[in-house]
Amino acid sequence: MFVLPYNTDAPLYHPPRGTIGLMLLNCVVWLLPHGVGWTPVQWGTSLFVHASILHLLGNLFFLWGFGLIVEGKAGLWGFLMFYLSLGMTASVLEQGLFLTGERTISLGASSVIYGLMGLALIWSPWNEIHVFYVAGLKWGQTELSVVAFSGLLVLKSLLVGLVGGVPLQTESLHLLGSVLGMLLGLLALKFRWVDCEGWDLPT
Repeated sequence: MFVLPYNTDAPLYHPPRGTIGLMLLNCVVWLLPHGVGWTPVQWGTSLFVHASILHLLGNLFFLWGFGLIVEGKAGLWGFLMFYLSLGMTASVLEQGLFLTGERTISLGASSVIYGLMGLALIWSPWNEIHVFYVAGLKWGQTELSVVAFSGLLVLKSLLVGLVGGVPLQTESLHLLGSVLGMLLGLLALKFRWVDCEGWDLPT
């Protein structure tokens, strides 16, 4: 089954400027010549570099789906702060824990998008995400709770990493992002950095 998010019923009280801005930045960077290495600056810039147009497009859909939820809870500047903090933290941990070969690199927004998923899972588990789906010869649209949609993504990462032929390391980086997002989401609730209007996971 193949799914792509396109909307949510989670409240957003202003135009999603942060989400749209990050999507446009990813597109602009895709059009520029670039190299990827590992310096403190590139811990941030690697979040906007993608391996292919399909890699970019897939990440844009998921950035839109989860970005609407997180920006709706955190506001524009809070959303950007959470996004960059998650992305750079994931990059640092990826370099230290997983990327041991001299030519091994990490790029793309996948880990930080999984981080946004983790935030949405803590802050808005019962809101719905509207998705396009393709299942065999059938296709259409449906609504899934954030819990159900996140569960599908985690299951996909586990299956792809274990039996799908994709290096387990790649999927481990995605799951690392989701754990970081959930931890940051719980921390934000504890210190009242966000107001989830009662939609958050009881803690």
